[in-house]
Amino acid sequence: MHATLRTRPSRRLNLLSWACLAALGMPAAQAAITTTGPVNPNVPIGPGDTDLGTTQVYFGGTLRVDGGSRFTLGGMTFAPNATDFSSGVIDGAGSRVDLIGPGNRLEIGNWGNGELTVSGGAVLDARRLTFPAVDCGGCVSFIGNAAGSTGTLNVDGAGSFVNLWALTVGHAAVFSSPGPFGTPGGFTRGEVNVTGGAGVQSVSTTIGGGPAGPNATGAERTFASVRISGAGSNWRVTSNLSNGVDAFMGLAGHANATARMVIDDGGSLLLDAVPGRVSNFVVGQVGIADLSVSGPGSNITFAEGATGVLQIGRNASAVGRMSVANGAVVAGMYYTSIGRDGGVGVLTVDGAGSLYRMNGNSTLASQGSPVVAVLDVGRNGGNGQLHVRNGGRVEIDATTARTNGPSLNIGRDAGSTGMVTISGAGSAIELRAASVAPGNGEAFNPFVRIGRQGNGAVTISGGGRLLLEGNAVSSPTVSRSTSLYVGGAGDTVAGGFGSLSVTGAGSEVRMSGSDAFLAVGIGAGSV
Repeated sequence: MHATLRTRPSRRLNLLSWACLAALGMPAAQAAITTTGPVNPNVPIGPGDTDLGTTQVYFGGTLRVDGGSRFTLGGMTFAPNATDFSSGVIDGAGSRVDLIGPGNRLEIGNWGNGELTVSGGAVLDARRLTFPAVDCGGCVSFIGNAAGSTGTLNVDGAGSFVNLWALTVGHAAVFSSPGPFGTPGGFTRGEVNVTGGAGVQSVSTTIGGGPAGPNATGAERTFASVRISGAGSNWRVTSNLSNGVDAFMGLAGHANATARMVIDDGGSLLLDAVPGRVSNFVVGQVGIADLSVSGPGSNITFAEGATGVLQIGRNASAVGRMSVANGAVVAGMYYTSIGRDGGVGVLTVDGAGSLYRMNGNSTLASQGSPVVAVLDVGRNGGNGQLHVRNGGRVEIDATTARTNGPSLNIGRDAGSTGMVTISGAGSAIELRAASVAPGNGEAFNPFVRIGRQGNGAVTISGGGRLLLEGNAVSSPTVSRSTSLYVGGAGDTVAGGFGSLSVTGAGSEVRMSGSDAFLAVGIGAGSV
């Protein structure tokens, strides 16, 4: 009975079968490594701890590692053939699989339908050093690899952990040789679920790839999804300094990709580049992407000291939509773009306690200049929208002296369009600069440009607020202006079209601090 259930691809049936055994009072599984169905190569595996060195193993049936067993091999591939339905379970505290080979280390749904569950405190480590002992920059993992495949990775329970190098969730490769491999024009589906306090770690990470390989027709599509759900559930994206790869995660990395990520019920995503390096997160890199961060404790955080960048709708074919709602928090970035380089981006911050906080800095080493937080809504031909409502907040803070003050540009460049709405009591966008060292070493104060050189519009209603707080000290010789321009970028620069509407009781624009200056139409051509 056990083997029959475990050969089926449904995780639900696997979990139900073990739950039924427990209810009947049957003993828990002993330490074991077991397989059913085809295994290639046909090497001895289990029943006890097994070390296969760097051998890559292809599972056409099932694999189970439990009871504290240890399994070492080069790499694991589930569902290597188009007709395969393959599954694996690594379960229980002390149960561990180490992948140490030089090639692709983990493939789930290589061409067929594959699923892997890591649960109960078990560990899958695909990031160990290979032979010779150097960082494995080419050790890639795929959840859904060839066009026409389906792959699912479930990581569940406190202490359960999956450690990966480069990762693609949803790939669409097609090769005729060696092969065949992949279905020309096929759809690939990739899914990762991190629940119950489990953890995942990766370096360069793409959620939703695209057609690849010499025999792809270009019609292949990918559908990728990630969920990080529950208190303690977490995903950490790190750098790999040995090959110069910074911490990166991109949603919809191809025009043929559709990607969705949900972080809820206390789940967490950490972009954790080392200090002085870049952490880059793109929602709508080239294709269509949706990101939802929802609920108290749910968060996206950029590590302190790193240069944090979050972009929504990054390129011409991209559509990116992001929401921060119901008390969730996104914090630590130095830069955000919403709709850039022809892309379409939408950011919504909704509900009391919901916070989008830009309080990071760039460094000379990472970006070529030391800069405090900058938010662009519509840049270089992009179309951006920012909606802050029902008590949500956007904060753009600076506590150090850099070459600029905290800034918000709406319709930044010619040909770009930006729209911002702030609606409802408690809803606010606040830019704030601290006084650091009065005199030549002082910080710069905030500035807002609505229709800087493109088209920009801001509507504030129902008690919403736009607040500019410039605490840096001005002097007759060192100006530290706090400024708001509606249409234009300055006296000597050609400007764009800007509009600002403030309506309803409690709605306001408030400028405080040094040399507050408001201009409506400034610079040649501005409106």
